Amino acid sequence: MYAHFRDKEECLLELYSRANEKVLSVVREAQQRARAAGLPWRERVRLGIGAYVETLADGPAVAWAALVEVQAAGRPALALRRVIIDRYVDLLSEVAAGLAAEHPDEVRPVSRELVLAAVGGINELMLARVERGEAAKILEDSDVATASVVGLLERR
Repeated sequence: MYAHFRDKEECLLELYSRANEKVLSVVREAQQRARAAGLPWRERVRLGIGAYVETLADGPAVAWAALVEVQAAGRPALALRRVIIDRYVDLLSEVAAGLAAEHPDEVRPVSRELVLAAVGGINELMLARVERGEAAKILEDSDVATASVVGLLERR
């Protein structure tokens, strides 16, 4: 390990960064495929969130490091966590804006702050599952996470 990293913290930060790059890429690809397939907007949201949840479920040890360990790894880790969370907010904001433009009668525009609240809520949902040692059951929370975003976007 020390041949590649200065210390454990640097290793954790690299793991966190790479794991989240993978998740963001998988979610972005799922969104692009769903849009290209012309799926209804709720299904597109479900597939994007499902891709996120499935990627976490595929690597419970990485999910633990990314959701739990990074919060205790000091200021550099917290700064990187903020950058990563902002990237999730950017992605979801982009998706939400696209859906609102495509389906103005069904999807309302939402502020970045509301998207941040949704991302934070989904993160907390996943964190609670991982903290309980139930990372393998993360998939069970996909419907709840999807419902929270659909509820946020749905024009009533």
